[in-house]
Amino acid sequence: MKITFAVTMQLRKFQASEIFDGRTLLHDKVLITDTTGTILDLIDAEVAGEEVEKWEGLLLPGLINAHCHLELSHLKDV
Repeated sequence: MKITFAVTMQLRKFQASEIFDGRTLLHDKVLITDTTGTILDLIDAEVAGEEVEKWEGLLLPGLINAHCHLELSHLKDV
């Protein structure tokens, strides 16, 4: 007896005015992620289907915001 399981992955789809891929500003693209935010793909908007979250502005997938405010830290009086 062969048992098969269907695995369905929940996806999030994001579209912005522009998406920066690290080299180029892209238009009419949709970023696909899983529910944890892992980037899976960047596809044409025309094949993205439904449930696309649309945002105004620039989307920078993979950018890690690592800035800090030293005046709010323990280094304030150093």
